[in-house]
Amino acid sequence: MNNAARTQLLAEAAGTPKPIPNEVAKLTASQVGTHKGGYFSFQPRWDWITEAEPDLFN
Repeated sequence: MNNAARTQLLAEAAGTPKPIPNEVAKLTASQVGTHKGGYFSFQPRWDWITEAEPDLFN
């Protein structure tokens, strides 16, 4: 997620971003836009949060 956000900001800072072709967007979504992809994207953040805030659920 951080890489996606960083890439977006860099693209906008360089000028007007050029949209990617629909076929490329569909392929990318099929590769990373799944529940499993979401889990693996979020898991490192979750681990960091729960370690940094051990009393989160108290």
